[in-house]
Amino acid sequence: MLILPSRVNAQARVALAIGNSAYQHTSKLINPSNDVSDLARILKTLGYQVFEGIDLKAGMDRSIRQFARALSDADAGVFFYAGPWVEGFRTKFSRVRSTSRLPTIYEWPEYPAEGALMEYGPTQALISRLVAELIDRVLKGVSPAELPVLRATKFELAITARVLGLTIPPALLARADGVIE
Repeated sequence: MLILPSRVNAQARVALAIGNSAYQHTSKLINPSNDVSDLARILKTLGYQVFEGIDLKAGMDRSIRQFARALSDADAGVFFYAGPWVEGFRTKFSRVRSTSRLPTIYEWPEYPAEGALMEYGPTQALISRLVAELIDRVLKGVSPAELPVLRATKFELAITARVLGLTIPPALLARADGVIE
């Protein structure tokens, strides 16, 4: 999630970077913690106050509250989550977004309907189809090492036309795949 600055040269910048790499039924993943530490390092050089968390369980709510408090006085904010998304957090971040009164951009089309300004990315249906293709190949005997890297080739832009009283330029609305009134 990207929370846009209310002005171009935002002075107060905050970020929450969370990685989830520990799972009950599989070995620990290394990418989420690496992604969080890399992003946090970069954001700090850009002047962001960064809240970081790896494998938070009970501490997740505390981290979200800290970020929300800092965001209330910020001009710009970034939320980054590395690891499989837990749908329960979606509602919590919707509340943060609503109380911050800052426009947000997501990568999944489902979020503008929940009040985000816009999304730009592949649909979850497309990603699910790509995953299904890989699973089908493995079940037919193809070694996972022989599988190609698949990536989305179609991206959608969805815009919520009336968020926070903002006026969306007509040219941008015309390019959108979906506009939510």
